[in-house]
Amino acid sequence: MKLTSASVLLAGLLVISACKREKVNVSPEGDMPGSNTTTAKGSFDVHFNNVVKDQNLDLGNVWYTTDDGDTYRITHFNYYISNIAFNAADGTRYNEPESYHLVKEDVASSQLISIANVPAGEYNSVSFTIGVDFYKNIDTLQVGNDLDTANGMYMGEGKGYIMAMLAGFAPRSGNGTLKYHIGGYQGMYNTIKNVTLQFDEPMTVNGNTMHVHINADVAKWFDGPHQIDFSTLPIVDTIGPGATMMAENYAHMFSIAGQGSAGH
Repeated sequence: MKLTSASVLLAGLLVISACKREKVNVSPEGDMPGSNTTTAKGSFDVHFNNVVKDQNLDLGNVWYTTDDGDTYRITHFNYYISNIAFNAADGTRYNEPESYHLVKEDVASSQLISIANVPAGEYNSVSFTIGVDFYKNIDTLQVGNDLDTANGMYMGEGKGYIMAMLAGFAPRSGNGTLKYHIGGYQGMYNTIKNVTLQFDEPMTVNGNTMHVHINADVAKWFDGPHQIDFSTLPIVDTIGPGATMMAENYAHMFSIAGQGSAGH
């Protein structure tokens, strides 16, 4: 068929028109589905504040009282927070990669966990593990990070990590001391605990930094589902039923204390 200059011109105009229509439907990278506005990844700053009921934890100086009337004083308080994930309203979630953090009461910087590259979206809860998951417990080649065995939170080959630890004094403990080194990562003596905390209201990430404040209540170690008597259980430093009982208690120690898009 012979092509005239008019037909060639018409064909060119049709191609250009089709290209323009196609570009209108292409969303910029990072846009939320169904949105006409450009969105961007943001971050979460998760602040852990250790308390005893309604008081900030004061290491070594303040005497506290259990619901049963036992008095105690805390000198050391550490725990692992791992596998942090933010759960979106649409059912998806963002998991922090290589998410292992050692929170220590005597190291203020460890109580702030900053998580970057969180996809834009609306999030309604945060999930995490208290302790260290199974696979990292059998991988002891961790150096220079929070899982480094030099941090004093490792029980030994075949025993794994101390998921959480608390030490202090209590007059009714027999020798006057408290020592709870909670470990165990498999079988009936597994002390790994998973927690999900619902936000008071959804938090929207769009190129910004969201702040979540979480309280960890030491009192729950002793006044949880199992009431702890210092005269009968002042020390737990081996894998076994005592450790699993303590873990069942402290699994309830976390709660949302505040949230927002700016400030601390």
